[in-house]
Amino acid sequence: MQEIFYTFMDILNEKTIVSYSIVLIFGLLIGSFLNVVIYRLPVMMNLEFLESIKDVTSLSDETITSKMSPEEKNEYNTMMSMKGINLSFPRSRCGACNQKIKMWHNIPVISYLMLRGKCSSCSIHYSPRYLFIELFIGLFWCFSFYQFGLSIEFLIITPVFTALIASLFIDLDHKLLPDSITYASLFAGLFYSTASEMALTTPQYAILGVILGYLGIFIVVKTYEKLRGIGMMMGDGDLKLYAMCGAWIGFYNLSYLILLSTVLGLLQFLLLTPFLKNIKNHELPFGPAILVSLFFFIYFNEYTMNTFGSIFN
Repeated sequence: MQEIFYTFMDILNEKTIVSYSIVLIFGLLIGSFLNVVIYRLPVMMNLEFLESIKDVTSLSDETITSKMSPEEKNEYNTMMSMKGINLSFPRSRCGACNQKIKMWHNIPVISYLMLRGKCSSCSIHYSPRYLFIELFIGLFWCFSFYQFGLSIEFLIITPVFTALIASLFIDLDHKLLPDSITYASLFAGLFYSTASEMALTTPQYAILGVILGYLGIFIVVKTYEKLRGIGMMMGDGDLKLYAMCGAWIGFYNLSYLILLSTVLGLLQFLLLTPFLKNIKNHELPFGPAILVSLFFFIYFNEYTMNTFGSIFN
């Protein structure tokens, strides 16, 4: 058994077609699970929030829904009917006909293509995003393997960014950034700063980056909101994301990341504005801009820093 393990590790270390195929298959499987996380984790978060309200106020479901519109009431009842859901239970099922998805209909990419993106029971079309995420994560794992090989960098950075991709899609869908993912990624960044020679910062500056990423930006944002007399400009989840980024890139690099994320956020705003009739009623998620910026710093750090150096020098 030990010999088989070492032979397997030797195959991965050689970066051959076989090793990339193994990484791709594993990435596709992770991508399939990520679809579950993206769908279920916001449900779990909302259920926890609703239950906390009911515990504090002791209000019944009828009282809570009494002043809701029919659509809101239906959404609330649907949410409450999903009590007990977690990332592993119950088994995946069709959202339209509630039929459990057979295991052989849940093979990443292959099942979607064979079923032509439809439920085998009611033939309703599934979103092509399921296929996209599976392929994207598979290719991302291959790219990360190409960058780092079978190293501690690959084993730490790749799972963290996979989880952060789930946060990105959840933020796009629900304007929520799960604390569970953000905090886990933050501590992974602090650990990485001590465990890897390729870390972009020292443990001391990583801790300073966490403090600056949250408290520093919190003070600036709240001061601006107070002076302008406006509502919430940036959510608490975004501040926690900046703190997480500080753990990975450190105190000094964080200012550049803030600048890059601001530019990307502005581009997002300009690109989406033509499609929004009343921009004041649409709060655009800022988390994706922060996470894409962190991706550039981790995977293309030399190019990113050289670009900033050419701009400011």
